[in-house]
Amino acid sequence: MKLKINVALFALWSIFSLPTYAQDITGLWEVINVQVGEEEMTPIARWTRINENGTFESGNGWLKSSFGTYDYNEAEKSFLPTETEGLQLESAFGAFKVEVLDEGMLWQRDENGEPVTVLLSRIDELPKAPADKIIGLWMLTHIKDSGASDTRAIEENELKMFLIRWDRIYREMSMAEGRKTGYWHMNAHRPQVTMLPHTEGDPAESWALAFSPGKLTLTGISDSNRDIEMIFARQNKFPD
Repeated sequence: MKLKINVALFALWSIFSLPTYAQDITGLWEVINVQVGEEEMTPIARWTRINENGTFESGNGWLKSSFGTYDYNEAEKSFLPTETEGLQLESAFGAFKVEVLDEGMLWQRDENGEPVTVLLSRIDELPKAPADKIIGLWMLTHIKDSGASDTRAIEENELKMFLIRWDRIYREMSMAEGRKTGYWHMNAHRPQVTMLPHTEGDPAESWALAFSPGKLTLTGISDSNRDIEMIFARQNKFPD
């Protein structure tokens, strides 16, 4: 397992392997790979913006979740971010050793006795996370029941829609069960969403996500929905 992880990380590193002479760390960066010891722990759509005025901001997708100041020692090639608010976990581990590459940047340091390597790539705009892509109105078009081999088109009396709101509330509308609401929670490291119903007694269910242009596929991964597959089409208005 360790060999496979190291080979994969080396392959990524080699893509960005030519060091530049400018060593400019400022700009917008996306985290491509995070290696903690022998484990890969890359967060989804993680980014950081390093400003010339000594400040930084970071987040996932279109959400900014941290900001603060940083110290960059160009002679030692070290980078130390410090949170302005919240837990200052980053600075507790000390500075990263930094190498600016032809197409990206490499950070390295030890955390709790384990080596941590972060590979970043320059980007022009914020990456879009699954939590950003799922927001909107979706209509169920096809379904594969647990144990079935193929998907089938739903009938008119099976109308089912999901309104996924930015405030982490979802609204489910169906011909059979009427209207239900609940909270939705996105996994930070995998494209998986958990629906937490407001209705007492209804189980929480987790789904694996897949996106294609105008389409959303949910595949059940909980005991109550395992192997059920639902395919939705994005809508720009409610049906008449």
